[in-house]
Amino acid sequence: MNPGEAPEAQAHAYVSVTERWPKGAAHQPPPAQWSPNATWMRDASSWGASQPSAPPLPQPPRAAHPPPRAHRHRSNCGTRRWLIGGAVILGAALAAGLIAFIVLRKRGSADGSDGYTPLPFVDRDRNTTAAFSADLHPRLLPSEAAALGLSSLTADVIVVGAGIAGLRAAQLLAAANMSVLVLEARVRVGGRVLSEQFGSSTAELGPQFIWGSESGIDSGGGNPITSVANMVGLLRVAANSDGSRHRFLGAADAQPLSSGRLLSLQRWTADLDALASGAPANRSLAEVLQTPQLLSRVGGSPANAAQLAATVGVQYGVQYGGQLTQLSALYFNNHTSFRGVDNMVLGGFSAIPQRLVAALGGGATLRLDTPVAAIAHGDSNATVYTAGGQALTAQYVVCSVPLGVLRAGAIALYPPLPEQTAAAVAALGVGRLEKLWLEFDSAFWSGTLCGSGEAAAPCEQLSYLASPTNTSGWRCYISMDAYTARPVLVALAAAAWAETLEAMSDAEALASALADLAVMFPVAAPAAQLRRYRLSRWGQDPWARGSLSYYAVGSSPSDRATLAEPQSGSLVLAGEAASVLYPSTVHGAYLSGEEAAQRVLDAAAQLPQCGASSGDAAGSSGGGSCVVPPAGVETVAAADCACEWPALLSV
Repeated sequence: MNPGEAPEAQAHAYVSVTERWPKGAAHQPPPAQWSPNATWMRDASSWGASQPSAPPLPQPPRAAHPPPRAHRHRSNCGTRRWLIGGAVILGAALAAGLIAFIVLRKRGSADGSDGYTPLPFVDRDRNTTAAFSADLHPRLLPSEAAALGLSSLTADVIVVGAGIAGLRAAQLLAAANMSVLVLEARVRVGGRVLSEQFGSSTAELGPQFIWGSESGIDSGGGNPITSVANMVGLLRVAANSDGSRHRFLGAADAQPLSSGRLLSLQRWTADLDALASGAPANRSLAEVLQTPQLLSRVGGSPANAAQLAATVGVQYGVQYGGQLTQLSALYFNNHTSFRGVDNMVLGGFSAIPQRLVAALGGGATLRLDTPVAAIAHGDSNATVYTAGGQALTAQYVVCSVPLGVLRAGAIALYPPLPEQTAAAVAALGVGRLEKLWLEFDSAFWSGTLCGSGEAAAPCEQLSYLASPTNTSGWRCYISMDAYTARPVLVALAAAAWAETLEAMSDAEALASALADLAVMFPVAAPAAQLRRYRLSRWGQDPWARGSLSYYAVGSSPSDRATLAEPQSGSLVLAGEAASVLYPSTVHGAYLSGEEAAQRVLDAAAQLPQCGASSGDAAGSSGGGSCVVPPAGVETVAAADCACEWPALLSV
C-alpha cells in the first residue's frame, strides 16, 4: 500500500489483510501498534495536506507455517472453477459463432443474401482450326471451259437454298458481275425465317429476336441484320435483358418464385456455367449438374439442384434446342455477341430475306419450288441435279442448306463430303424448337403475374418449372402483351418435347398446352378464351429437319470451321452451322454467306490459266499474267492465249 493512498483504501486494505487469519488460527492479526493513527482513521474526511502523512502500513509478520490446508485448497478450487467456467462459455460462444457462420453461408447461397462469392471461369484456348480444307479452283476462261466440255454453263455460281446465307452470298456474287442462279425448294424465300399473319398481328414461326442490335453503321461493325432492318424500316422494340421481366412459376403451386429465390437461381446458373467452362470436352451439362462441386454451391440440397436443373433446362433448351444431356458443357455457349440491346421484331422478320432478294439485281436468277436432289462437284466445275430431272452446270456451288438436311443426306453429294467434314456434320447437334402462337380474349396472365394498376410491370417471358411427373413439356412462354398490348402468348417447345410433338396432331399439341395453362391459371379458363392458334413444324419440314445447330457433347468450334472451308475445287458450304463466331443466329447465317461468297471471289480473282501444257509446273507466265491450268485441262497454244482478266476483274 502506498503512503499517498486515501485512508479509505488503506483501511480496506488492512481489513482484507486481517481477514486472511481467522479466529483461532495459529497466526493472529497484527498487534494494535501496527494500526494506523486513530484520529486519522476516525476522521477520514479531515485528511488533507494539513494532516500528518500516514505512516506506511506494516506488513504482517511472515508465518512460521503455511496457512491451513483447507483454506488454501478452497482458494485454488475457486480459481479452477472460474477457469473451467470461462472455458466452457468461450467454447460455447465459438461453437455458436461457427454454426451461425455455416447457416449464413448456406442461406446466402440458397436465398440470395450476402456471402456469395462467384466461381471463376476457366479461360482456355478453344480449337477453331479446320480439320479439312480444299482450294477452290481459279475461274476458268471460256476457252478452258470449252476444253472441259463446259461451253454452255448454266451460271458461274449456283446457290442452293434461298435462306439468309444463300441470299447474302448470291447478292455479293451478283454485285461482282458473276452470273448466279439461286435454287430454292420451297415456294418462298427465307428458309427458317417465316412470318405469317395472325389475326391483327404477325406470327414469327422462326426467329423472333435480333440478338445484340448495335448496327455499327459508323464504325463498320455491328449486327448486319440491324442494318438491313433499318433499311426496310422494320418495326421492332427493345427486349428486357436483365431478367426483371421474366417470371418463374414453381412446380409445387405454380406461383411466382420469390425475388430471393430468383437471385439464388441466377447465382447457381452462373456457378454452373463457371464449372462447365473447365469441364472435359466429352462431358455434358447434365453431368456437371451432378458434380459434388455444384451440389455444395446449392447448399448441399438435392431439391435446390433439381430446381436449378429445371431452370437451365428451360433456358438452354429454348436457346439451343438441345437437352442438358446433349449439350456440351465446354462449348454449349461458345459464341460471340454483338453489343446493344436485343430487339423483338414486330413487323415481320421475313422483310429481311425479301430485302436481300430485291438487292440481287439482274445478275442473279431465283427459281422457287425447285428442290435439289444431288450435287456432283469436282476440281474445276460442278453439276446440280434437280428433283425435276434438270442438270445445271456451274464453276462453283454454294450449298447453304441447314445442318439437318446435310445430316439426313436429303441432297446426295458426289463424291461424298470428305471424312473430316462428314465427322463434323455428325458431331454437331440439330436443335429442336417449335412455337405455338395462342391468341385469347384477354391477357389473363398479365394481371396475375405482372401486377395491376400502378404496380403493373410488363412480363415478357414466363417459365413454368413443372414437376417431373408433368408429362407435358410446355415450359416457356413469350407474352406478346408486353410488346404489342395484344392478348397473345407464344408457347415454346424445345428439345425432347419438340420431338414428341411430331407424333401429335395440331389439335393434340394445342390441348396439351391449354392443359398446362389451366394449371398455371386455374381461374382464367384459358381454353374458353382461345381465339386462334398456329403451330410451327420445323422438325417435319424436309428442307429444315430442325430449327438450329448446337454444340453437342464431343463437338467443338473446329467442326464449324471445317464446314466453312471449301470441300473441293468447286463446292463450299454456308449457313449458321458453319459460323464459328455467331452460330445458331440469323446474323451468323448472314455472315457465313458473306464468307462463302468471298471465298469464291478470291478464287475467281486468281490469274487466268493459259500458255502451258496441262500439269506443267513452269508454265509460260507471259510477264506474270497467266497461271498453270489444273491437271487434265486441255489448253490452247501460247500464241492464241487470250490472257485477259475476267469481266468482274477488269481494270
